[in-house]
Amino acid sequence: MKLIFPLLQEQLDLGREDKVNVLVIENPSYFVHFLNEIWKASQKETSEIVFSSQHVPLDMAKKLEILQTFVPFETNRKNLVTKLYQYAEKVMMGEEFFVSTQKLMQDHLDYITKIAQNLPFPLDFSDTFEVSYLMKAVDLRFDTAYASLGEQVVDYMESVTMLEGEKCFVLVNLRDYISDREMDAFYQTVLYKKLKVLVVSAKDYPLSGYETKTIIDHTLCVI
Repeated sequence: MKLIFPLLQEQLDLGREDKVNVLVIENPSYFVHFLNEIWKASQKETSEIVFSSQHVPLDMAKKLEILQTFVPFETNRKNLVTKLYQYAEKVMMGEEFFVSTQKLMQDHLDYITKIAQNLPFPLDFSDTFEVSYLMKAVDLRFDTAYASLGEQVVDYMESVTMLEGEKCFVLVNLRDYISDREMDAFYQTVLYKKLKVLVVSAKDYPLSGYETKTIIDHTLCVI
């Protein structure tokens, strides 16, 4: 997957396996403009930013995710938790767990029936329910206890990739929250897991050995 926009003479190769692409935009107005164009691409609107594969433009409506709020970093986004439940339901109804899942559901109904019979009210209830009810009852969700923001972001991106398919993640100003050492570890993991990432920053930081950097300075010169 490659990215091109008007100021660049060469495409950014987001599929590199040896380096993570970093784009530094020091001009505030163009920084905002670039992010707006990225957002348009993610919404299937006309954008001057083009993503392509083998010289063919890509529809990025479902293949692009912009992350820019890292404190707090929300892992349990509603649409992703829904996909988690769907995935877990397939496991629960699969060959390995089907019998035990059916028994658990029947035991649950038997228990509710006994409770209803011991209440001094005329009651009625459904004798069927979705498997997802069991997960909602215990509030199944993604773990948020991380010692490192970098690790949490990587796990989130990997979960999204597994549940929603391959995406390009645009990380806006992530570098402001992570030390040089932690950033190196983050890059190593991203490259190892072959995640497609573009780090966009409004200011420059020391160059890491795991990144390839393009700088657009205050005068809109590309360095």
